[in-house]
Amino acid sequence: MDVRSFDPVSPEDGETLGYSSETVFDWADVPGALLYEIEVYYGVGAPVASETVSASILHWNVIKGGDYTWRVRAICDVAESPYTKERDYVRMPGFVDSLHVNGWFPAMALSAGICVLAEKDGGVYVLDVGTSSKPRVLGTCGVSSFVTSVAVGNGAAYVGIRDPGFWEGFYVLDVSNPSSPVVESLIVVGAVKDIKVNGAYLYVLSDSLRVYSIAMPSAPTQIAGVAFTEGRVLAAQGSTVSVQCSDGTIFAVDVSIPSQPSVVGQLSLSDVAWDAEAVGGYLYLACLGQGLHIIDASTPSQMREIGICAMDCASGIAVDGQYAYVACAASGLRVINVSDPSMPVVVGEFQLDGYAAMVTRCVAVVGENAIWSHGGDAIVVCRVQR
Repeated sequence: MDVRSFDPVSPEDGETLGYSSETVFDWADVPGALLYEIEVYYGVGAPVASETVSASILHWNVIKGGDYTWRVRAICDVAESPYTKERDYVRMPGFVDSLHVNGWFPAMALSAGICVLAEKDGGVYVLDVGTSSKPRVLGTCGVSSFVTSVAVGNGAAYVGIRDPGFWEGFYVLDVSNPSSPVVESLIVVGAVKDIKVNGAYLYVLSDSLRVYSIAMPSAPTQIAGVAFTEGRVLAAQGSTVSVQCSDGTIFAVDVSIPSQPSVVGQLSLSDVAWDAEAVGGYLYLACLGQGLHIIDASTPSQMREIGICAMDCASGIAVDGQYAYVACAASGLRVINVSDPSMPVVVGEFQLDGYAAMVTRCVAVVGENAIWSHGGDAIVVCRVQR
């Protein structure tokens, strides 16, 4: 019997597969074959699946998105074929579950498996996203309208407000008991554009960058400030806070002495961000105009743009490990490999039909799940590559 060659059928080389928890491998029957051995690879190293089957088809359960390679060979009673040529395919992230709540959610923050979600018109939801795939509401409370941003840490949540017809500033919420969040106070500082927690400090971007000590999480104490004209987004990592203004300029602020912040560097960018995150010495900006911009901020006084991943209407970002998860108002969630920040590559995307595209900062990552707000009333969980 000649078992030297035969043809795989699917997935085809270079094929992109949709959103499913199952991959079906199919290949041509080989006359006289008793068994088939199939190997599936995810990245480098040993195969993630190695199966021996009697039929020329295999149903493989997997909901991890990413780049895969597969090959197969036939075995008869006297010989075995060489493996077929390896074929590459891409599996999109798999849908896990969703939670439907009313409203548009412009902001989300995460800490220790608890997600604080702020609705534009003032509803605040505390979700459990750490103990199961399905998100569930633990508790709710209300603040005033025009929520812009939210941060969480040490049992407290901070909700930024931009309401010209009311007090503008940020609310302090006690979320130490997630099933019963309590509004502690409203701190009036003007319209808040963005807000972030980093360790024992809270950074609030309004008419200036305000630095608060949150040694007592429910009672922030302002200790310093740096004036900025039309600040839009901020990101904090280590002893540096990055602020982008509406003209595109990014400022690096040294907060190694929190009571004496100082601008140590700046960079002009041709795009303006809707959301930002700082990880591993890099600044990641989700911009509505050109997509994801990556800034080398390892030396704050010498920031430089090193990578860009083009997409429409990037509005929210979370970075975890070697992947960036970007919410796009036009195209759902995109998963981008940023292991080489100078060459970001889209490796997966996820969309739900039937939901209106909305601009949102709501993206978070918990384990192998990405959580984001999609459309007017859905909090979506999908399994993503790790």
